[in-house]
Amino acid sequence: DGWAFNLGDPRLAAAVEGAAQFQVYARYADGRRAESLPIFFEAVPASRPTVTLVRADGARDPVSFGARWVDPATVDRLEFAWRPVGPKGPAVVKTGVTRVDVDAPPAGTTASLPIKGDLRAAWLKAGELEVTDEAGAWLGALRAIPAALDLPGEQARFTVVQRRSEDVPGTHGYVEVHLGDITGGQVAITLRAADGQVFATAQSAKVGDVVHFDLRGQRHVVVVEKLVNMLIGDDHAELTVRRADVAP
Repeated sequence: DGWAFNLGDPRLAAAVEGAAQFQVYARYADGRRAESLPIFFEAVPASRPTVTLVRADGARDPVSFGARWVDPATVDRLEFAWRPVGPKGPAVVKTGVTRVDVDAPPAGTTASLPIKGDLRAAWLKAGELEVTDEAGAWLGALRAIPAALDLPGEQARFTVVQRRSEDVPGTHGYVEVHLGDITGGQVAITLRAADGQVFATAQSAKVGDVVHFDLRGQRHVVVVEKLVNMLIGDDHAELTVRRADVAP
C-alpha cells in the first residue's frame, strides 16, 4: 500500500507554514494507522533564481546547492534565471570583500554577470565565489582551482600525522597529502585533488625525497624534511611545499 501527494500543493504549504518538518499520517480501511518518519524541509522563496555557470567554450553547468572546484580562467559568466511570474529578489555574488548584487531585468527573466577583471582576480585571491539570495540563503559556491601556490613566502613547512590527510598550504584546500604508515624510515605519500584526481604517489618516500605535482601547468614539489617515530604520541612527517623552480 502507498500514497502520494504533491509537495507543491498550496494546502500543504499553508499547513506547514513556519515549521521545519512535518509527518504524514494514514489510516487503512481496516482501521490500522501508520505514520511516516519526520520529513525535514527548507521553504524556498519563489523569488530565488537558478544559477548557471557558462564557460568560455559555451559549456553550461548548473550551480546547485553545493560547492564545486572550477578553473576561473575557463569561466565566461554566470547566468541568473527567475520565474516569469511573481516577485524576483536579487542574487548576491560575494568573494572576499567584493560583493555584486544581480537584479532581475525588468523585461525578461535572465541576467548575466561577466566573470572577468577585478572580479576574477578577487575570486582567485579569496579562493571561493559564493552565490546567495537577498536573504543570505545559500545558492551555491564556486571554489577556484588556484593558478599557483598562495604562500606568504617562497615555501611552507607543515606536519602530517601518519594515516591521515592534510591540505597542502597555499592551495586553498584543493590539494591534499595523505600519508600511510611511517615504518623503517619511509612512508607512502599520495597527493590528490579535492575532486578526486590523483596528482602523484610515492610508495617508499624517505627523508630528502621529492614528490612532484602540477598545478594548472606549473610544477611544484613536496619535500620530505623529517620522519618522526614517537614512543608516545602520533608518528608524523614534516614536509615542505614550494614551486619546483624555487631553491630550497
